[in-house]
Amino acid sequence: MSKMTLPARAVYVWFERAVAIALVATLMIVLSWACFFFIRAIFVEMWEVSTGKAPQVDLHVLFARMDLLREVFGGFLLLLIGLELAKTVVMYLDEQVLHWEVVIPVALIAMARHTLEIDLVGTSPGAMLGTGAVVVALAVAYFLFRRSDGSPIVRSR
Repeated sequence: MSKMTLPARAVYVWFERAVAIALVATLMIVLSWACFFFIRAIFVEMWEVSTGKAPQVDLHVLFARMDLLREVFGGFLLLLIGLELAKTVVMYLDEQVLHWEVVIPVALIAMARHTLEIDLVGTSPGAMLGTGAVVVALAVAYFLFRRSDGSPIVRSR
C-alpha cells in the first residue's frame, strides 16, 4: 500500500529529473572542456618536441589537469549518491520496503568515488587491496541480486 501522497511523489519526481538534467548538462560541459584542453595539450607537446623546444613529451603536462577532473568527478559521484539515497528513502516511505537494488549500486558508486580519491603514492598496499576487495564483493552481490528474482530482501514490520 502506498504511503506517500500523489503531490509529494510528483514533487520528488520533478526534483529528481531536474537534478539529473542539471548533472548531465554540467557533465557534458566538463567533458567537452577536458577533451578540448587534453587534445590541445597533446598537440602543444608534440609541436614542442618536433621543433626541438622540448626533448621529449612530458606526461606531467598532459595530465596536469587530471587532478582537477578527479575532484570534479568525485563531486558528481557525491551528488549521484545523494540522489540515489533520496530515491531509497522515498521508495521506503512509499512501500515500507528496503530495496537492495538501489542500496547496492549506491554502495558501488560510493566505492567508485573513494577509488577516485585514493592517493596512489601515500596509500598502503593493504588499504588498496581492501578497497579492491570491497568493490569486488559489492559487484558480486549486485550480480547475484540481479540474477535472482529481484524482489526486496528485507521487509519492515
